[in-house]
Amino acid sequence: MEVRSRLEEAHARLRAMGSARGIGVMVATTVVVVLARDDHFACLWAGDSRAYLLRGRALTRITRDHTLVQAMVESGEISEAESAGHPQANVVTNAIGADSDSLDLEKRTGQLVPGDRLLLCSDGLFKAISEDQVAELLAGDGDSGAERLVIAALAARATDNVTVVTIEFEAGGPLTSSESERAGASIATASEVTEHPVKRGSKPT
Repeated sequence: MEVRSRLEEAHARLRAMGSARGIGVMVATTVVVVLARDDHFACLWAGDSRAYLLRGRALTRITRDHTLVQAMVESGEISEAESAGHPQANVVTNAIGADSDSLDLEKRTGQLVPGDRLLLCSDGLFKAISEDQVAELLAGDGDSGAERLVIAALAARATDNVTVVTIEFEAGGPLTSSESERAGASIATASEVTEHPVKRGSKPT
């Protein structure tokens, strides 16, 4: 798969960039990708950028976060409700450029029906507004769902990069998408890369 190959190449390049900048420096990013053909889709991801599927007014999360807190939820240590305000909520356990020779991408596949909407987003969105709000705004009329979501996140005083891509599936036709992205007063993207010294298990941003 060409997309996987390109992500693996990016992983190797980011690791090389980090090594060139000194001991303990990590240059990394989270990623989420959706590929669609006919009425099927495949989703690849690493980190805590998410993909959702809206069918009717029911919102389903396609991805699972690669974070320390998500692992704690899955092990029964804490509840889903407790995870939101957990002091280690920002600790990502997998990312492109992270401290691993090989890139570990998780994958899910599924089927699309006419009217389905896919949402790709950075963590700045779902940390600012609830999934119920996401579903309501994404289900609105028109192709401005991405813009509505970003505006709502900024109104809720989002503290992180907010990037949103929406894709609508129509029978017999191509996927149509809209993108809106802002972080505070500046433009940002879900694949924004920064560098800083980190310890194993710390969040790559």
